Amino acid sequence: QVVGILQNAGFVRIQHSIFRHGGGCHLQHAINAVVQIRHLPWAGGTSPNGDPHIRSLRLSIQIMPYMDLTNYVRGGPQPNFPFF
Repeated sequence: QVVGILQNAGFVRIQHSIFRHGGGCHLQHAINAVVQIRHLPWAGGTSPNGDPHIRSLRLSIQIMPYMDLTNYVRGGPQPNFPFF
């Protein structure tokens, strides 16, 4: 499901679990994909016992090395996204 959301948003797989946007994208576009992932019914789980779960979700942008959004997709509060 996560792969489908990312691919529908224009991201392409470059390694096993690493995606990048084919032509580059605005931060808001990437955040919109993260919000869709957050709405998956199983995204809040943390069980590594075979149940679907989000191990880690990081958003890399050129200005910042990454924004760790794992807690957010698991149902935590929305982080302070930067405005440019």
